[in-house]
Amino acid sequence: MGVIVSVSRGAGDGEALPGELWERFLRYEEQLGILAATGIIGYRPEAELPQGDNVVNCVLQIPLEFQSLISVQGIFVCQDTGNLNWSAATNYGHICTENHANHAEMLLNQDTAFVANLLNCVDLAGVFTGIAALDNIGLQFVRNAAGSTIDGSIYAIGVRLRYDV
Repeated sequence: MGVIVSVSRGAGDGEALPGELWERFLRYEEQLGILAATGIIGYRPEAELPQGDNVVNCVLQIPLEFQSLISVQGIFVCQDTGNLNWSAATNYGHICTENHANHAEMLLNQDTAFVANLLNCVDLAGVFTGIAALDNIGLQFVRNAAGSTIDGSIYAIGVRLRYDV
């Protein structure tokens, strides 16, 4: 689950710096029956989203020192400039005490402009509005065929979550 990239207890003057959590996207591999990376883009494992309606998933666990959410971004690369129409959904619960889908959130038919070969960011904060420390989160990200103008595949790299400690 989520790798804690950085957590700082203070900047020397008593001010806490934000924490950051990173986890990669995975795609369900039907032949293997597992969630896995589907390839490499640059030197990054990625989960390919070919043209059409396609899905990638991610699992994160919110760290104990989490106080409040700063931002959540999905990171993607594509070889064409255009519009991505997408939907996202989460379900989550407090580990060991709540149902796995105690909370459920969804965003449908959102649009984000993508630039070819950039690490493009998609704002996913709208499906993380009620998270708390030690929540275990399942995230589903869907590339919608309708409304998307990007030719070819989109490569889903991962999720970056920043939070106050």
